[in-house]
Amino acid sequence: PICGQNLNEGPCGCQDASGDPRWSALRELLEGEE
Repeated sequence: PICGQNLNEGPCGCQDASGDPRWSALRELLEGEE
């Protein structure tokens, strides 16, 4: 996380990262199947 929170102790309040942009094409394909 951006804030430095130890995720082993609990979740942080930061927004989730969008993920690796290299996987965006696969994500778009999978979202289209729903």
